[in-house]
Amino acid sequence: MKKPMVALIVVILLAAGVGAYFLLGSSYKQKSPEVKLPSEQTNVPKEKNTISIKDFVFNPDTLTVKVGDIVTWRNDDGVVHSIKSTDFSSPNIKNGDTFKFQFVKAGTYEYNCGIHPYMKGKVVVE
Repeated sequence: MKKPMVALIVVILLAAGVGAYFLLGSSYKQKSPEVKLPSEQTNVPKEKNTISIKDFVFNPDTLTVKVGDIVTWRNDDGVVHSIKSTDFSSPNIKNGDTFKFQFVKAGTYEYNCGIHPYMKGKVVVE
């Protein structure tokens, strides 16, 4: 008589454990962190004098700064770009990388992407 009672208790405990696992287990499972490429991040902090490269466009396409300011180009695109001007140029800029240039003279500086020449932008230095 003792063995059937022990077996019944074991079965009840196992059933309760399996039920608790399925009911509560999903809330205790550790989720994998969501990883996003820099170009997919929506809450990237906006730096002063930063030009974003995304979807084959410079944004903003015209930026006005003061003499001595540093302008940063940030590649938020999934492909490599570069900055080409008669006054300055960058190496290839991969996704998530930046290029910085300090403007020391007033003027209008037109530039384009050295890889995709149809991409155009302008920095106005006052």
